[in-house]
Amino acid sequence: MRRPTPAAATVQADGYTDSVGAVDDNQTLSQRRAEAVAARLRAAGAATGVTVATTGHGASDPVAEHSPGRL
Repeated sequence: MRRPTPAAATVQADGYTDSVGAVDDNQTLSQRRAEAVAARLRAAGAATGVTVATTGHGASDPVAEHSPGRL
């Protein structure tokens, strides 16, 4: 059974990249990643009645440090 969603609920989808590549390309890629997550949430019905905000951080706010040769 699903719980009702609060009327003003917002979900934040953030996209990131590493520092490899052009700054503008990484910004675009990170925004596309965030928007892909938002689209997936909507398609799955998980975002019904919820605002999904997206932000692309590019390489400006890394989640992890880039290390050459690291998988």
